[in-house]
Amino acid sequence: MLTHRIMTFSEAKREFSEQWDDLVSLNEIDSIYSSFQWAEATSQSDKVEQNVLVVFQESLLVGGLLFDVVEEKFPDHYKIESFLNGYNPFFSDSPNFNIPSTGNPSIAICNRGAKSCDIRFDKDLTVNQKNTVARYIVKVLKEYSEELKCPFLSFLYMPSSMNNNFLYNILDSEGFCKFLVGASYSIPINFRNIDEYLERFTSKRRNSIRSEIKKAVSSGVSYEYVPLSGNESELAKTVLFNFLKYEYPNYNIDRYTERLSYISGSFENDAYICRMRVGGQIIGEVLLLSYKNNLIARVVGIEPGYEKLFPYFNLVYYNLIEHSLEKGYERVIFGDGLDATKMSRGCLQDKLYMYVYTENNLQENFDLINRFVESQEVFQN
Repeated sequence: MLTHRIMTFSEAKREFSEQWDDLVSLNEIDSIYSSFQWAEATSQSDKVEQNVLVVFQESLLVGGLLFDVVEEKFPDHYKIESFLNGYNPFFSDSPNFNIPSTGNPSIAICNRGAKSCDIRFDKDLTVNQKNTVARYIVKVLKEYSEELKCPFLSFLYMPSSMNNNFLYNILDSEGFCKFLVGASYSIPINFRNIDEYLERFTSKRRNSIRSEIKKAVSSGVSYEYVPLSGNESELAKTVLFNFLKYEYPNYNIDRYTERLSYISGSFENDAYICRMRVGGQIIGEVLLLSYKNNLIARVVGIEPGYEKLFPYFNLVYYNLIEHSLEKGYERVIFGDGLDATKMSRGCLQDKLYMYVYTENNLQENFDLINRFVESQEVFQN
């Protein structure tokens, strides 16, 4: 018989920290974002704890997930009403339905600070047993949503590659609506050197990439790796260049420096920075996280004025591929955004879906959003 508890993150961490880390992720590529290390850093930074649903078979922890009870103070990308009313992190001209807010909170199953969603299971469970646990989790969340009078219950940012498809089948059978909200990107390191990496491209693209690498080398570009710890404020200043470039209005250096310090505290030596230098001057930085043989490129900053050196491509792609080959990483994970750019450098596209349960009849709205997003050129593959 399955039982459960709904707890704050700090309560779950005190009781189940070691056991949670031993659970396996349904979303293995983004499993870092359902780790207690990441949840601790984001909960501390946001000053709002996540909730944790843990499931037991008798006294054995067999599954669980992180979720939020989303209130008005939460950012738009956690709110279903915002998606329906035209907010979309990828496209500015998405449909607008003017769905009124009920004033009640919604439940969002997601991993904070990432376009990611996950359920963790005991590693010894069979697929059928995981299916049973997942179905129980969905049932509990629907009951909890009804108890709180939530207008929406949503699984945010579910990747199409999520191991096995039983969760999708469960959500379909439970009356959830589905629509596409974007994609995340990664490069599997399934080649032995940079030349093998280049073989996947057309000859024109290959020559272009070789030219970009040569330009950086001939200009004396160098790379160094330093711990995040002690370098948080410098990275926050460099990242500011990118936020200014893309006109992101809410970037605050002090808050972001604080967030980086929490990430540093949680991941210690597994959080580090790659710096790109020319003539001793730092012209670019990227934050890297190491987790389960994956290298996660979290955020990048490039100083303007060095475009002829192709700093973004050299720092974030070619250099990190070489670094991953040297260190034995199995995959470089780049996250979402800049879809066409990432695909142009060999990233695999993993489409992200949102599953929403609501008593309102909004299926036509979801279908319209789906058609709109799927019509974008980057999702035609």
